[in-house]
Amino acid sequence: MLVETEATKRFLKPPRLRSRDYLILGTTEHRDKLYFVAETKTGKALAPMPSMAAGHYWPPKSDAKAYVTAAGNHIQINASGWPSNMASAFIQNIPENWRDEHDAYNYQRRRVAITDYSVTKLSVWPKDRLIFEDEATAMLFAGFCVGMKKQNDRATLQADFKLHGAMPISVGKMENLETEKYPLSDYQKTAVALCLNQPSYALFMEQGTGKTATAVARVNIEAQQIHQAFGKAMKVLVVCPNQVRLNWLYEFQKFATVPGYVARVNGSQINRVKTILDANNGKKLEGKAFTCCVTSYDSFSNDIDYYKLPAWDLVIYDESHYFKNSSTKRFKAIRKFRDAMEDHDQRDRMRPCRVLNLTGTPITNNALDLYAQLEALGEGSSGFYTWKGFKNFHAHYVDVGQAATGGAFKKLARLANVPLLQERLSRFSFRITKKEAGLHLPDKTYDVHEVKMSGKQSKIYDKVANDLFAQIEDEMTGEVNEMEASNILTRLLRLAQITSGHVKYDDADSPAQIDPNNNPKVDALMELLLDENKPDAEKTIVWAIFVEDIQAIERALTLHNENPARKGRKLGFVSYYGKTSQANREKAIEAFNNDPDCKIFVANPAAAGAGLNLLGYNPENPRSIGQINVSVSEYGVNEVDHTYTGHEVFFSQNWSMVLRAQAEDRAHRRGTKMPVRITDLVVPDTIDVEIRDRVQGKIENANNLQNIRGILKALKAAQRGD
Repeated sequence: MLVETEATKRFLKPPRLRSRDYLILGTTEHRDKLYFVAETKTGKALAPMPSMAAGHYWPPKSDAKAYVTAAGNHIQINASGWPSNMASAFIQNIPENWRDEHDAYNYQRRRVAITDYSVTKLSVWPKDRLIFEDEATAMLFAGFCVGMKKQNDRATLQADFKLHGAMPISVGKMENLETEKYPLSDYQKTAVALCLNQPSYALFMEQGTGKTATAVARVNIEAQQIHQAFGKAMKVLVVCPNQVRLNWLYEFQKFATVPGYVARVNGSQINRVKTILDANNGKKLEGKAFTCCVTSYDSFSNDIDYYKLPAWDLVIYDESHYFKNSSTKRFKAIRKFRDAMEDHDQRDRMRPCRVLNLTGTPITNNALDLYAQLEALGEGSSGFYTWKGFKNFHAHYVDVGQAATGGAFKKLARLANVPLLQERLSRFSFRITKKEAGLHLPDKTYDVHEVKMSGKQSKIYDKVANDLFAQIEDEMTGEVNEMEASNILTRLLRLAQITSGHVKYDDADSPAQIDPNNNPKVDALMELLLDENKPDAEKTIVWAIFVEDIQAIERALTLHNENPARKGRKLGFVSYYGKTSQANREKAIEAFNNDPDCKIFVANPAAAGAGLNLLGYNPENPRSIGQINVSVSEYGVNEVDHTYTGHEVFFSQNWSMVLRAQAEDRAHRRGTKMPVRITDLVVPDTIDVEIRDRVQGKIENANNLQNIRGILKALKAAQRGD
């Protein structure tokens, strides 16, 4: 069933059975979930005896009994009925199984999660000795096999495109796929063909490859199909980071080929609920092929009871790495929504609600990050019913003693069964990088601009560093678990604050504060921004982690612009961070992209690092930002053959590889027309260097950031001058 690698060959290795070993499959319910009941028996097959009722044994008082199935199969069971050891081991090696509570003492009777991993493993059993207790079980098993065959077919199509450039034949049959003004690339058309009308799918398309446009193209086709078949508008829900909502309105206006209604869910709870209800108002949707609500993850989580009311046809989770893990509030809301949509499906649906995940960074730390994203596609899409089952199958942990709190913890030693996970992704998702897409973007270059701290800064840095090292080492015993590592990394950011020119203290007995008017890093940034060798039209994005960083940069830019001697060299700027209101965020994006005098975009990567177009232009410039009525005659978009954002500066550093990657690609993405250089402002032999190097290395080694002792050792060596 799966693409055969050495890993799958081992996983699918047939069991060594005796000629009289049989596997009986039935179903049972447990805690509102349906399970297979797998039981091995040893015996001899008899001729069918249709007069016997299913589930009965015959003869009742004989040492040799015949088990009767609904399919008319009969197994003659010996007095004990014990199977061979290999048959027993086979069931217990199915990825997710439990001893059946109905027969707790029978080691050969196991309750098995009904997932594709289970079905794949069970399918290895010889077919002539696989018995189904009833027809429903047989149909369920066969249905999974058929579904996996279709998934494999899509994986094959994806491989054909990547290896040979061959697009699926169905691409040529897709009407209203793209606009004449904005045609899609071959890889986007292939992505649409793979995810079209699929119950669940993921587009893992690297930043800048046009995943949003691809999703809109899918809506174009399916909306047309639904409207023609049922005379109704397709109902679409887009859930995305707060700062990306407006961009979705722009993309629908740009790429929609059928008339529709797009509304941004915003404002108070009353206004948010009203927007949801209005978007599903039948009268407003007359003549529309689709209606779409664009909302944030926060609103979706807080107002989940209202989002469950409409019977949505398609839900799109943009930047799906925001799920983090299965314990987050966001993911719990997704589960509630998923269950509610299944209830709708049983009543008055035109078709089941479909799910589409979008992200360019599906893995933020390691492959275990994929669990939440796969489960959002549908229960069991990860191959497991539980996070524990997924984790135990795809990772090996080792005991590393006790945490500082006294509790025991384990450390991730290595990932396991990774090829099987890769094969799963090939069946459930389409992955494309900028290199694979052949975008041939202009160069992206990196340079480090070293900054020397003031004498006072250095003294404060050394004192705080020594105090932190002592505190952390006192707390650490053995290795460090994930939770403790995260806490320690956060505390080490105190050192990054000092290199940026500020510091906060919790105690009264603290070193003198850093002079805000003497900040070498701010001075270095201003030199870069005022470089006379750069093009006059060039625009710059300045990324800063801390609010104090942004405020210091704002003060420096304001003082520069107010200086009479700087007439003609003013640096128009806007800011975008946590405290920036939604209205001002929209104004900031519009100013940076449309106003030639707005040269600088100062932002926090957590607020502006995902989904935004910061290329220094915005050809669409839609006038309505609340809701859009999309029609094919409304475009009026001016083509541009240039961009202006050619420089990104990382004023301060943080530990997140995802935030770093997302931020870099705000200016280096599909549509970029000029080279982009990335400059890091770092203080040598400090935390700045450690963070930058480890975040870069994390791309190659996802666990590198957990090496707390390595970080401390490196920082101490830098202090000593080793």
